[in-house]
Amino acid sequence: MDRTDVLIFRSLWQGDLPEPFSMNPRRSFREISRKLGVDELTVRNRIQKLQHGGFVRGWRVFANPTLSGVSIVQILVGYQLASREKLIQWSTVSPNVIALIEHFNGSAWVVCAYENSRARSRLVRTIEGLAGAKSLAVFNIWFPQCELKPSSTDIEIISAISRDPRKPYSEVAGELGLSSRTVRRRISRLIEGKAVFIVPSLESSALEGALMVDLLVQYSGTGDQNKANEEIASSLDSYLVRTQVGNRAFGFFNLFVTKLSALHEIVGIVTSIRGVKDARADVVQNSWEMLDRIYGRAMPSSSSMKAPKP
Repeated sequence: MDRTDVLIFRSLWQGDLPEPFSMNPRRSFREISRKLGVDELTVRNRIQKLQHGGFVRGWRVFANPTLSGVSIVQILVGYQLASREKLIQWSTVSPNVIALIEHFNGSAWVVCAYENSRARSRLVRTIEGLAGAKSLAVFNIWFPQCELKPSSTDIEIISAISRDPRKPYSEVAGELGLSSRTVRRRISRLIEGKAVFIVPSLESSALEGALMVDLLVQYSGTGDQNKANEEIASSLDSYLVRTQVGNRAFGFFNLFVTKLSALHEIVGIVTSIRGVKDARADVVQNSWEMLDRIYGRAMPSSSSMKAPKP
């Protein structure tokens, strides 16, 4: 794992700021190679290495939650060992939970979809009750507003590529009884309209030569927050694979770190930046992804939408 790996993976996962995830499920290796100034074969080989090693299990496409007013909240809780199984069991069966990320230090992020503030508060209380402790941080993931109104055909296309964003247009067309030209045009329209995002399905334990780290930054409320984020991104460029900003109180950053001893240094660098009140770096141990649960929530306007087959 080196800086080239970090830059390639960042281009795939993040795309362009300030969006929380890449919005182009068809981004080509050639486009990434041109952007980074490396040859296309290097990009292809590095990505295939992460896939063959089991770290990248695949890529998932999901609809922009703002299409129906659904919001996504991240809840960080610490828990005692006795509470771990209860929290995991509830998270893996709750229809609201779309991801659970567990850390080695006895903390976890629970990522939930909800419809209103009352439901949000209820989720926070439930998770705190299961963990047996107050939450350490609660904040929403910001998504750009999507004004596009996907048709039933658009929804079928999203479902068809949900587990394989690079599925050939001709294959999607054959499955849905459409022309390849129609599929290409509609996918381009969905991307331009900020209606879809792509996220990787990851197995953190299979990452060779590095640790996957969640960095949480708490802002002080003084100084320019945008400038602070820029300085954080610049200082951590060799580690940074995704930046999640847009919240006044917190920023969230995904890192690939090759040495455990670097965590203390990273926290020290970040907390020295003007506008930062505190920071914590947690090493990811396990993760559970239930993104299919957002289907139907993000697209309630179409009765024809079907969750993708497992």
